[in-house]
Amino acid sequence: MVRSFLLDHIAQSIRPDFSSDRDLFLLSIELAHAASLVADDLPFMDHADTRRGKPSVHALFGKDKAMLCCYHLFCSAFELLSSARVMEKESIIRAVSCLAKVGKELVGGQWMDLCRGREGTLKKEDIEIWLSKKTGSLFGTAFVLGWLLGGGDEGLLEKVEEMGVRFGVLFQIRDDFYDREEDIGNNVYAYLSEREIFEKREHHQAVLSRWAQHSLIPQEPFEMFL
Repeated sequence: MVRSFLLDHIAQSIRPDFSSDRDLFLLSIELAHAASLVADDLPFMDHADTRRGKPSVHALFGKDKAMLCCYHLFCSAFELLSSARVMEKESIIRAVSCLAKVGKELVGGQWMDLCRGREGTLKKEDIEIWLSKKTGSLFGTAFVLGWLLGGGDEGLLEKVEEMGVRFGVLFQIRDDFYDREEDIGNNVYAYLSEREIFEKREHHQAVLSRWAQHSLIPQEPFEMFL
């Protein structure tokens, strides 16, 4: 629910009485995220039989039904976004385009996971790309959808998306810290030293704080989740 919370928070920070299309946007980002988790857990991907302490979709229903579930969730996300009625048509098109883009980014991140598994490692210079695709991209989409929903200046969308991606990278580093003992090998701590991770985290946090001080995106989400 973190992504939908951020989407909602950003929209409200721009315009408290924002569009009644709100629920469509919130549900779409959650459906896209759920689809990515179902795909990530599949036997030929991460082969995870549990997700947050409960059986994963493929463990309960089989990999064939899990794949169909993944397709259905992502298609439903597009259906919801495209059915928005209050927003300007151009903004809806940008929102749908952003969701399509994140689908490709998530596939790219999963592809890197598969290659990493086959080769047994990941080059240090590819770590940032890996984190940006597998986690940062969906946060970038949440930021953009919130910005569009709130009626923000669309000339700043590229910067807003970059903020979301940076936030997502930091979020994944934080998440990996707590999972570093259990999720060995599929964790940034398996590839970078603690000093390297600290420097990466400090760099992204400095950029985000600087942008937040200029009122591009409110500071509260950074303090709550990072």
